[in-house]
Amino acid sequence: MSGQRPGDLTTGQIAALTTTQIRGLTSTAVGALVDTQLGALTATQVAAFTATSLSALTDTQIGNLSTTQVTALTAAQVAALANTSLAALSATQTAALTTTQVRAITATQITALGSADVAEFAATQLAALAATQVQALTATNIADLTGTQVAAFTATQIKAFSGANIAAFNDTQIGALTTTQIGALSTTQAQALSATNTAALGATQIAVLSASNVAALGTAALSAFDSAQFGTLNATQIKALTSTQLAALNATDVADITTAQIQALTTTQLAGLNATSVGDLQDTQVAALAVTQVQALSATNVAHFTDTQIGALTTTQIGGLSTGQVQGLTVTNLAALTETQIGALSTAQVAQLSATNITNLVDTQVAALSTAQVAALTTGQLAALDATDLARYAATQVAAFTATQVASLTATNFAALADTQVAALTATQIQAATATQIAALTATQTAALTTAHVATLSATQLHALTNANLSALDATQFGALTATQVAALTATQLTALNATDIGDFKTTQIAALTATQVRGLNATSFGALLDTQIAALTATQVAAINATNVSALTDTQVGALTTTQIGALNATQLHALSAGSVDALAATQVNALSTTQLRSLTTTQIAALSATDVAKFNTTNLNALATTQVSALTATSLGSLNATQVAAFGATQIS
Repeated sequence: MSGQRPGDLTTGQIAALTTTQIRGLTSTAVGALVDTQLGALTATQVAAFTATSLSALTDTQIGNLSTTQVTALTAAQVAALANTSLAALSATQTAALTTTQVRAITATQITALGSADVAEFAATQLAALAATQVQALTATNIADLTGTQVAAFTATQIKAFSGANIAAFNDTQIGALTTTQIGALSTTQAQALSATNTAALGATQIAVLSASNVAALGTAALSAFDSAQFGTLNATQIKALTSTQLAALNATDVADITTAQIQALTTTQLAGLNATSVGDLQDTQVAALAVTQVQALSATNVAHFTDTQIGALTTTQIGGLSTGQVQGLTVTNLAALTETQIGALSTAQVAQLSATNITNLVDTQVAALSTAQVAALTTGQLAALDATDLARYAATQVAAFTATQVASLTATNFAALADTQVAALTATQIQAATATQIAALTATQTAALTTAHVATLSATQLHALTNANLSALDATQFGALTATQVAALTATQLTALNATDIGDFKTTQIAALTATQVRGLNATSFGALLDTQIAALTATQVAAINATNVSALTDTQVGALTTTQIGALNATQLHALSAGSVDALAATQVNALSTTQLRSLTTTQIAALSATDVAKFNTTNLNALATTQVSALTATSLGSLNATQVAAFGATQIS
């Protein structure tokens, strides 16, 4: 070839060049080759070009190489091609590249390829790309890849894609990703997925997303799932959702969550929900929550439940509400509870309800409270009730109040108890009532007290009864008072009793009156005593009767006095007896008088004695009379005496 330029060589001569001669060609000489000369080069000759000399070929020259010649290019030659030269390869030429040649393409060359150029690579060629080559791909040059090409990438290659490139995939490309490829995505790549990307994912693809990748999804990307897509998330994936993701879900998104998925949420996730998210829960979703899940909700979130959500809570869930949740319930929340739900509250929960909530319970809710729940009400809750509130409680519920609860009721509320409620109170409850409460009882309520109630009243409670209340007790109730209770009644109370009230006392109760009480009775009270009651008075009691009261005794009452009682009368009392009363004394009564008692009778009383009365005197009594008393006897009276009686008079008496 001395003196001859390569451009002057015929195609035959070109084909005859040795590999040594080929390697000796300068870049200028190579660049001067025309298409026919290039076409005459064998595969061996093409492979013999140095990288420098081959780089002298124009894009047009490169584009005119045959597929055989292209296939003959060495890795070094491929790497030496200008970016534009590589891009100049036709689809046929590109398809002819071996996987070795493909691997020789530099990152710079790959980045420079257009989307159409990249799209010319076969699936097998794409699968041959090294991780560094994949990393060199841009969002622009992968735009035209078909689903088949995308599916050809290995898991390792997929991992090499930048997040931006993954996010640049169109719906078809996203849909073409295999489950292996999806499973290979890094959290960074998952985080880069857009709402458009996730909306294009199929059920099988979503099912293989790792928990960490699910947690990495942006809020918009997660929200792009439709109900079918969301429904494919398994329990592990659901548990991976972050509080930020859950909080970003709108009402439609929340509605897409299945009950099984709801039950898969961790307590930490539920605790992180905001009020809006909780408010978006469907009734069926609320009902599906486990007790521990409900307990994980903040008190604020529970308080944000709608009426229908409250109504959806099961009795088990209601019974599992925490202290904070119960205390946080609003009046609106409580109003939404059904009678069954009210009944499901534990006694501890009932005690945790605010006083305002207790006062706002409606009739049916109050009726749903068990006796155990009623007994759990705090004194603060009861103190908040007004008369109308208390009236809603059934007699059986009132009977369930503890002694402490009863004592905590205001006097106004105690006085507002219906007769049936009062009658339902136990003896223990009555014992717990304060003096102020007892004093507040109305006459109607007092009349409703049972004999057991009356019998259990303490002295302090008895003293607290108003005169009207004491008078309201009927005979049976009065009869229930013990001797100790009777002895505790004040003089004011006793004197306020009318004749009917006095008549209600049993003889044993009359006998229980203290001397002080007897002295405190007025004439009216004494005048109302029945004969049997008079007869029941002890000698001590009789001795305590004041003169005024003695003078108020009727002849019948005086006639009812026993000989022992007669013997207990003192001079003042005897003087107080009317002439008629003295005249009414029976023979046994007269003869029961001691000589001292006889001598204390006034001459008026003696003169009032009828002949029949005088005839009743025994000889001892006659002998005891003072001369003034004897002188007061009428002739008729003296005439009634027999010889023995007359003989009993002493000489002084006769003179």
